Amino acid sequence: MKTLEELYQDIQMICANGWKKAAIAALEELLYSHPQFAQGYHDLGSLYFEIGEKEKSLENFLKAAEMAPETVEFLRTLADMYYTEFHQTSDALAIYKRILEKIPDDADSLYLAGNLSVVLHQFEEALEIYRELDDKEGMARTLYVLGEILYKIGEYEEAKKWHTWRNSRENSRNRLDRSTTSRALGGATQGSTVRPEFTGTAVASTSLRTVPHISV
Repeated sequence: MKTLEELYQDIQMICANGWKKAAIAALEELLYSHPQFAQGYHDLGSLYFEIGEKEKSLENFLKAAEMAPETVEFLRTLADMYYTEFHQTSDALAIYKRILEKIPDDADSLYLAGNLSVVLHQFEEALEIYRELDDKEGMARTLYVLGEILYKIGEYEEAKKWHTWRNSRENSRNRLDRSTTSRALGGATQGSTVRPEFTGTAVASTSLRTVPHISV
């Protein structure tokens, strides 16, 4: 009789061949006999998402996060699903706050929490998050939103300062990027390719990771 690890490896091979419905059936059978296997629920949620069954996807992402609440990647996937597919912004923000309780210095979670706060018009909270993120990472993208928020709440001089600072940083970064790219291209091997390793599927949120539009 095969172990859980061996059964899971078999299912990964099925996924690698693109047989999604067969992988779903195999995962459901695996989880019936191993109901505590959190990774299986996360994978099942990803597969359901890929075939367009978002309700079943969310159900399994929730199960994975409940089974393994310390696994940050499960929480990230659930938060992205809430925001991008179900427009449950408050729920997504609550999850990113949970992540920040576990990893206070996580720049990505800080940035996303700031974006979600802006979407909810929680400008003062967003301002605090973006300032903390800028202190930790010096990220020019946060300075744009900082300036926008300050302008919305009437802090015009402060807004001008943040926008000026952002432009200065971006100009410096662009010069550095051009120099780095030039050196990299000079040393690249012609015709070389990079093949990504198969790691399974997951919800990828791009809109959540872009600067949010601020309206009143």
